[in-house]
Amino acid sequence: MLNKSKYIFSGKKKLTKTDVIVIYGAVALHAPKEQLLTRLNQDFLAQILFLYGQCSQDIDLQMSFTRSITEIGIAVQDAEDKQFQFSYKEMLIGYMLDFIRDEPLDSLASPIRWKALIAISKLKPQLSINDHLNILEENIRKLLPLPPLEKLRNEGETDKDKEHINFLYERSMDALGKLLKSMIWDNVDAENCQEMFNAPENFRIGSLLGLLAPHSCDTLPTIRQAATSSMIGLFCVKGIQMEVERLQDLQQGLECEDLQVQIKISAKIAKIACKFIPSEEILMFLEETLDGLESLDPSCTKACGIWMITTLREHGATLEDQLLEILGIIYHHMPILRQKEESFQFILEAISQIASFHMDAVVVNLLQKPLPFDRDTKTLWKALAENPASTGKVIRVLIEKLEMGLEDDVAGKEVISVACAIYEVISVGTPVTGLYPELFTLLLKLVSCTLGQKMPTSFMSHRRRVMQPGERQQMPDPCRLSTTTLKCLQAQAMKEGLAKESDEGDNLWTLLCSLDSHHIGVCALARSMLVWQRGVILDIMEQLFPSLTSSSENYRITGTAFFSEARESTHQSTLSGSLGVLLSGSSAQ
Repeated sequence: MLNKSKYIFSGKKKLTKTDVIVIYGAVALHAPKEQLLTRLNQDFLAQILFLYGQCSQDIDLQMSFTRSITEIGIAVQDAEDKQFQFSYKEMLIGYMLDFIRDEPLDSLASPIRWKALIAISKLKPQLSINDHLNILEENIRKLLPLPPLEKLRNEGETDKDKEHINFLYERSMDALGKLLKSMIWDNVDAENCQEMFNAPENFRIGSLLGLLAPHSCDTLPTIRQAATSSMIGLFCVKGIQMEVERLQDLQQGLECEDLQVQIKISAKIAKIACKFIPSEEILMFLEETLDGLESLDPSCTKACGIWMITTLREHGATLEDQLLEILGIIYHHMPILRQKEESFQFILEAISQIASFHMDAVVVNLLQKPLPFDRDTKTLWKALAENPASTGKVIRVLIEKLEMGLEDDVAGKEVISVACAIYEVISVGTPVTGLYPELFTLLLKLVSCTLGQKMPTSFMSHRRRVMQPGERQQMPDPCRLSTTTLKCLQAQAMKEGLAKESDEGDNLWTLLCSLDSHHIGVCALARSMLVWQRGVILDIMEQLFPSLTSSSENYRITGTAFFSEARESTHQSTLSGSLGVLLSGSSAQ
């Protein structure tokens, strides 16, 4: 029969491998079914796959291959043999899904999308329920991002082009609809139906919800309605009881063309739905919404951000075990989302939302970033500082870590990161009045303990930077980094009336971070303290007092210089007596 078919199909043209692939499908479709199944795997499919692998990949080959697989799928269905083992089923499904994945997201370039969907629907009776769900998810990923039909039609240059686009669009949607319908109605077996409607164990709604939710603000009302209806359906299939009638009422409101109304309704739906996302699926949901922030249109992007923040607000307290993974995927998306201002603001808000539940963990994670901090890391520190809900918490956590790191009067590499983080936090204007004495003393101690140190290579960033001709690689100086943070603190303190400009000007900071002139810089710093801030000065002196007996020679020099200058500067003031008591206590010890 095969030889006869070759003759019929060839005519006067020499047969190509693509032609033979088509012939195999035609033969399978018309062959006696009782003879076909015994030979299908080895004599048909193995040969088709071999020929396919030998050909150059183009649309004609894909179309012929898809046609042949569709016809073989129909032949297997017609044979109605439940015992038949379809050995190549998973591989063929994989090829069809690859064709769908390779199609551009924003256009309909060829009929391959709907042809592949048809092929899958013919292979489908051999699939398990979980295969069905995977295919459903894959095709929602590809078909939901399609622009509205009118926009696609306008891309056609001629009326014929527009007609062709319209044809492909309708066929693609129709093929997906038939696939979804057959997934339900073809499973008439009681066991399969029970498996479908009892929410199979491997069925995850997180990623599907992440794909659907943004389209509650799509430009087409039909898509907005369908996306919301599908979301409600997902929870119902999962067996999750929720406010269905309330959601359906909100769904009707999405017919409104006012974007602000759509956003408000989407936010209300998110508040109801997000609480029902299983905790173990939050990561998958966030991955999809982050992808949406990158690729969707502005209205859907805003919906992505709203759903992401609502979910983090609802589940934030339970995410401790997934925190590192969640932060990791957020960091991964930051470089691209930085180019989209509104999307980037949602990212910053997401980090702040997570930090409101797990501040210590977020701080520890950010402190592990290499020095010097890159732009995105600096932005995250500033975002935490500028968020009213987290600003007080973040500076307090950093102070505690700085104090712990300096307990033995030795500055490890970790405390340098803490100092750099404090700089970013204070540089946005974070108030320091209540924390100034403690923070000033700790930073002065850090400057003293890092004098002459070099930055460990393992702690530095390995990011490449284009060097200018004649420019030399600059190695970060721990003492200079610490001094920069102290300078930032003093600038904020002056704004709040806690200190005054040093009589050394900017030269103060050069003096302070040099071994030879450090003591001179400390004296200049002490003179910049306002004598009428009695409580502040006393607190600083009390916290600096242990420096006089420190095991670190540098820190003893720092303390001695500060107290010597303080005694001189306060000689005529009411602080003189208090200072004398402190110093006499030191002598007694």
